[in-house]
Amino acid sequence: MMSSINKKQWRQEARNILAHISIERKQTSASFLFETLREWLPAQGFVLSFVSMRWEISLHSCNNWLSSRGQLVLPCIQVTSETPVGKVLCARKPSVYPRGLCTSSWGGLEPCAGDPQVFAEELGAVIVPGLLFDASGGRLGHGWGCYDRFLSTLPPHTRTLGVGFQEQLSKHDLRVEAHDVALHEVILV
Repeated sequence: MMSSINKKQWRQEARNILAHISIERKQTSASFLFETLREWLPAQGFVLSFVSMRWEISLHSCNNWLSSRGQLVLPCIQVTSETPVGKVLCARKPSVYPRGLCTSSWGGLEPCAGDPQVFAEELGAVIVPGLLFDASGGRLGHGWGCYDRFLSTLPPHTRTLGVGFQEQLSKHDLRVEAHDVALHEVILV
């Protein structure tokens, strides 16, 4: 098992790497990823994507495409006393993308509280962010555990996909801890 010290160090190393990817490379990678995702994603059913932060690969084109097909669902973070970190991930279908999104308490964009909630069993696929990924579907997130808790509620038929840049392929073995959920596939461009 990994120690939390290694995870903390690996998160910092990943953030440093992501901060140095050029804008041109980010744009080219985002276009290539979009074309790949069009082939990978299901033709029907809801797809939980995410609104990319500035250091993440952009899913804006993919999200626009999913929205035009009525498939786009986005995560939102809810404050709760049920978890040690006080946060839990839920899924909502935004009424209008991207103009209808709200700024979250942590500074990111997410669906507004009044947007309809979509439950785990309604999702055909989930696109998952991360700081690092390994070849066996292991993922290192930001450390809140929100995605791992959410992924553990998905039915077996729901496909999960980690996306990012090639630089996010871990040189370390991201050994899965008891609470970590492995992804079905990882696409790094």
